[in-house]
Amino acid sequence: MKHYKYSKGGTHIMQGVDLSEEKQELEEAIRQLGFIPNHNYFRTARGIHPLLNIFIRTKSFYYLVFTDDYLIMMWLDYPFDNNIGDHYVQIPHKDLSNFSVEQVIRGYYIYFVYNEESYYLYIDDDPLIRRTPNYSGRNFRWLKEENFKGLLD
Repeated sequence: MKHYKYSKGGTHIMQGVDLSEEKQELEEAIRQLGFIPNHNYFRTARGIHPLLNIFIRTKSFYYLVFTDDYLIMMWLDYPFDNNIGDHYVQIPHKDLSNFSVEQVIRGYYIYFVYNEESYYLYIDDDPLIRRTPNYSGRNFRWLKEENFKGLLD
């Protein structure tokens, strides 16, 4: 198992990012890790407990990749520099506990525990504020239908 220590702050997404370009670069990063991108990834924000997140917003963004055996969390600055280095963690499904996906105001939060640390990750998916479809929302909905590669079973 590859496990790289988190060494940088989360990715800070800038206004005006070309999502199609970001998607292409993210897919290349997934391939560098030896996995096939197939609607199995999306961008999410890391936050704190959902009740506190209403008052305190985060600016740390992550990319989640779901495979049959792993959850991969990547924190890469966009635009990517083609060097994934120590900017990801590859977590075997068996090492995750309490994985859940809950709908909240204007989106969803994903919760899980890994190495005794709780993770709260958020994805906006509000059709009222979403002006154009993007890869993250589409892929999130696809993964939801697939039970997040078995993590919700």
